[in-house]
Amino acid sequence: MESIEDPDLAKYMNEFHPRFYELASIYGSPLDLISLHKEGKNISQTSAQVELVSYAPVTEGKTMKKKLLLSMSVTNLKAMCSKLFKINLLNMKIVYRGPEDVIDYDLDEEARQLSYYSVGEGGVFKIYEV
Repeated sequence: MESIEDPDLAKYMNEFHPRFYELASIYGSPLDLISLHKEGKNISQTSAQVELVSYAPVTEGKTMKKKLLLSMSVTNLKAMCSKLFKINLLNMKIVYRGPEDVIDYDLDEEARQLSYYSVGEGGVFKIYEV
């Protein structure tokens, strides 16, 4: 099924979900979302090469380049940085700056994925100990 205009789908939806086409016209086709998930299976589309820079007193100035999955949570990133830069997880603050950004963004919602913060190729994470 490539389109919501499929005659079999139309028959089924009109019988069991009569508001489907009304909602699809307002919010867009749910089939578009499925195709986006299929397209996102390439590793280059689901990851980004970034730079991690420590501003913690113990490892200040230490820099590492890492390829991170955009589905990684902020909590997982903090755990990884805790090991890399010898910073206590509870005292860590991470900010992100994309290649075209002019300000830093606090990664303050730990359950969010990196993709939520629009992390992209060439971005920089600054790790602080607070």
